[in-house]
Amino acid sequence: MSDRPAIERVFDLAVYAPLGLVLSLRAHLPRQVQQGRQALENRVQLARFIGQIAVREGNKAVV
Repeated sequence: MSDRPAIERVFDLAVYAPLGLVLSLRAHLPRQVQQGRQALENRVQLARFIGQIAVREGNKAVV
């Protein structure tokens, strides 16, 4: 374990850890949002393409 007093370790967890998390989120959140948006757009585009093919083939089968 650490040689530091317990109160310092508690202070690290109660103050510095949340602060570090907030600063990390602030720095990385825009990139994460962009990656999420791109992944969703790719899936929607693929679903739309498959839907268009299904409609086209369905129309061929009916006609």
